[in-house]
Amino acid sequence: MSLKDYDSIKVIGVDPGLNYTGWAIISNHNNKITLINYGLISTNPKDKFHNRLKAIYERFIQVLQAHKPQLLSIEEIFYDKNFPSVRKLISAKAVILLCASIFNLQLYQFAPFKVKKNIVGFGNADKNQVKYMIRQQFSEIKEDVNDHITDAIAIALCLIRELKL
Repeated sequence: MSLKDYDSIKVIGVDPGLNYTGWAIISNHNNKITLINYGLISTNPKDKFHNRLKAIYERFIQVLQAHKPQLLSIEEIFYDKNFPSVRKLISAKAVILLCASIFNLQLYQFAPFKVKKNIVGFGNADKNQVKYMIRQQFSEIKEDVNDHITDAIAIALCLIRELKL
């Protein structure tokens, strides 16, 4: 599949997490890439685990209803030795994937290395380098924007660039 299959496309990029889930909507219309909207879903660490997942679900459903993207781009989970953190991340990602399924979104997943290579030019880029490149592409992004939001924008932009190939 390529962007040639669409006249206009809306992609939602998601950086999932239990504490913070960043999301960004990017459109590509006639090869003009536009940042439509972005945001952060945060949950209260004092709430019960299942209630935090429910909060992500409810808020993400609202985003999907409001913006009606066709494609969802999300980062593959980077595994490390901190299993409790990975378990929370996997659970938050599962909620996002459930929402994508409910809305019949086409799903694309990218390794963090692939996103960084696509956006910055090399896969070992740090968050500041990714943020810098995102701010070069979208001047409306403020310097102090949350890293989860810039990651979500990068993930969405990565998909648009990959589909152009």
